[in-house]
This record gives sequence, C-alpha cells and structure tokens, in this order.
Amino acid sequence: MDADQLARALQLACAVATCPSAQLLAAFRSDDLTIATKADGSPVTPADREAEAAMRARLRASSEFGHLAILGEEGGLEGGETPYRLSRDS
Repeated sequence: MDADQLARALQLACAVATCPSAQLLAAFRSDDLTIATKADGSPVTPADREAEAAMRARLRASSEFGHLAILGEEGGLEGGETPYRLSRDS
C-alpha cells in the first residue's frame, strides 16, 4: 500500500470510528441499557452490536477498501484472505 492509499485508509478509518458515536452515546445514557454476557464472559450490549454493524457497513461501502477482510469483536472475521485486514472494536 503506497502513502496515498494509506492516507485514504486513515480517512476511512476515522470516518468509520465516529459513524456510530451518536447512537452509542444515546444507548449508554439510556435508563434501559441491556447488558448481556458473551460466551467468553465479557459484556455486550445491543448498541455494541449495532455499532459494529454500522461500522462494517461503512467499510463495505468503500469502493477502494470494501473488499478487505474485517475483524470485529462482535462479528468475528468476515472475508477471506486479503493482503490487509481492517480491525475494529467499539
């Protein structure tokens, strides 16, 4: 990946990182926040899962980087072998 591609990847990463922020803040300020326990014993909320889905959708919508594999805390690995992998954790 050349320097220009890295710069565009960083722009995308910043946009992806902030896309679910309003949704997450609203959920965590809510009086009816539901917390479940994942198989590994760690907590997860519906907002966590929705945020990851929104972030994955934003990544997939990228014409330049949407083909890359995505690794996320809630959804695991999506996509096959690619030279680069997009990792996200909300």
